[in-house]
Amino acid sequence: MAKYINKGSSGKGEMSLGKVDRWFLREVKACSASSSQANSFRFKALKNDKLGNGRNINIWRVPWVGDEKGRFIESDEREELKVVGDLIDHEKMEWRYDLIERNFNERDKKCIYAIPLSLRGGCDDYMWAYSKDGKYTVKTAYMIGKGGDLDDFHGAWVNLWSMDLSPKTHHFMWRICTRSLHARAALKHRHVVDNDACLWCPGLEEMMEHAIFSCPRIRHLWKDCGCEQMWENCSGDDILGMVEKWATLDGKMVQRGYILAWNLWFERNKFVFENVVTPVEIVVQRVYKQAEEYNTYSKLNYSGSMKSQPPSAKKWVAPSPGIIKINSDASLCDDGWVGLSAVARDDKGRVLFSVVKRMKAWWPPDVAEAKAILLAVCWVKKKGLSNTIVESDAQMLISRLSMGALFFADLDAILGDIISLCSDFNFTIFSYVKRDGNLVMSNAG
Repeated sequence: MAKYINKGSSGKGEMSLGKVDRWFLREVKACSASSSQANSFRFKALKNDKLGNGRNINIWRVPWVGDEKGRFIESDEREELKVVGDLIDHEKMEWRYDLIERNFNERDKKCIYAIPLSLRGGCDDYMWAYSKDGKYTVKTAYMIGKGGDLDDFHGAWVNLWSMDLSPKTHHFMWRICTRSLHARAALKHRHVVDNDACLWCPGLEEMMEHAIFSCPRIRHLWKDCGCEQMWENCSGDDILGMVEKWATLDGKMVQRGYILAWNLWFERNKFVFENVVTPVEIVVQRVYKQAEEYNTYSKLNYSGSMKSQPPSAKKWVAPSPGIIKINSDASLCDDGWVGLSAVARDDKGRVLFSVVKRMKAWWPPDVAEAKAILLAVCWVKKKGLSNTIVESDAQMLISRLSMGALFFADLDAILGDIISLCSDFNFTIFSYVKRDGNLVMSNAG
């Protein structure tokens, strides 16, 4: 996979990120002075999710690598090398190390060797650059919209979105925190209404805080719901400051307070638009009932039934007769080199084959472990074996391979290669083993 995107018509290279790093933050801050420039930067938030033949990616003018220094190749341009495909051995789907060593500086070589190549090749494609799995999420877009400045990120948002609440309550509290509720004072400020007086106490202005917290008609409801601490200790704070302080209070009480706030605004709107008044005692009962019902619903739908999993083996266990067990592992002991190893044994513990491979790469551990599993599966196919158990101490990889969970990141191209090869076997089981049960491979790697 490569971090790549075409240059826009403006001539500026479009940015591409595998993660939000310091380089990215500097670029966002640099363009924050101009809203149009910032919006253009945020729009250019794609990268190439799969480096296939590489013939459409210009080596020198497209940001297809990445580190804290930037996204472009820094070495002097070579006329004989035009596209990334020139740097790939397409038969083996490996980098042409001789060309790379001769024509690129140390920084560029490290960036190139950090990109794992998929055996399946294929065409280049696009992905969302600001998430690990390559999928677009509102969360990552929100962080980009905030300018990527984590120092200016208010702690109230973390507290709010981590609360166990229904989506409508979360959205309502977001509107409170962004001051986007249409209280009468706000409507008068926008020349929508002429009167900004509270509906229950005409002598007072209906600000958002007044309608939710301090109106004499509803203040005692906070005490009746056991939530008086939420406004007693925060009376002088702004909304975000209040929400941040609520994190120190009892979680169930804060949950009821959020639900109560939603109900108070709901009842206010019923009175405004339908002239319907609900007795305050009914509102209190409704708050407790809604909190109880949501907690029951959440427990049933999100907790799930915790099925007991059999303990992972601490030593190698022979497979059933007729089944081959393959163990794999990776080693990252030497900078710039990765060791891959695999061994296959039958039900008697006899070694059917073993393979060790050392190659230049700057992969993260999960990619290296995936490459080791891929090496094992390739040799299984080469040897004509078909009933296999693939065992590794990389628990996350085994879990994703078992579920077939593939996304668009660099790692997922390798997982896709593994699943594609295993589809040719009679059956394949992916099994997790603790490191003690994978010692042969750990030593070999």
